[in-house]
Amino acid sequence: MAYWTLSEVQSKVDKDLDLENETIVQDEEFVSYVNDAIRDVAAEISKLGVEDLYYHTKALFPITQNVAEYAMPADIFKNKIVEFVYDDGTEIRRIKRLRGRDLYTKMQALEKYPTSTRAYFYAIFNYKPSIGDKLRLIPTPVSSSSTNFTMYYIRQAEELALDNDGTGLVDCPEEFIQFLLAFVKVKCLLKEPGHPLTQIAMADEDRCRKLMVQTLTDQVQDSDNTIPLDLSHYEEST
Repeated sequence: MAYWTLSEVQSKVDKDLDLENETIVQDEEFVSYVNDAIRDVAAEISKLGVEDLYYHTKALFPITQNVAEYAMPADIFKNKIVEFVYDDGTEIRRIKRLRGRDLYTKMQALEKYPTSTRAYFYAIFNYKPSIGDKLRLIPTPVSSSSTNFTMYYIRQAEELALDNDGTGLVDCPEEFIQFLLAFVKVKCLLKEPGHPLTQIAMADEDRCRKLMVQTLTDQVQDSDNTIPLDLSHYEEST
């Protein structure tokens, strides 16, 4: 996926609005507008449930002997785990999530009577802000590993630092960059009340948003068109 740089976005907006020699919008202010647009695009993508087409990523999940709880990846979006996998080079297992009313009973039973040394489950706990959300691995690992666990998840859209030097990549899918540009143009024009281009820019933003939503709607997959993956060969001893 190709990404525009902040400088490319700023040059395009300045050129279209004839702002090359203007100082109405300060640099940090411009970056905040771009970040607002990035969040807006991400919200539309999330609303239609197609985040996996744009923000799907993975990371190794190191675990430590006798440690049960772990911080979630720093960039995970709303704790959306697509899949959690154990792979020691010999055996592959999907790590399933435990939830429901009998969660604690299941946790205690699995801690006391583990089904296998490699059969893990997980639960997510939402602690207070000073602690953060935690992933509880069940049963508690009896050995450490830096490579056997991989988490596939939905990441947050990456925002730009306000002091970005212009080389930063704008985390907006290329097919929606026209909406981002239109969004930022409106923000810039609103700095100058009564600007003659404001209404035109707002109409263009609305048009680009509708196109983006239509594109996303067309990408919503039929939930019945997938074939379940058969992992019975790996899980038959569970």
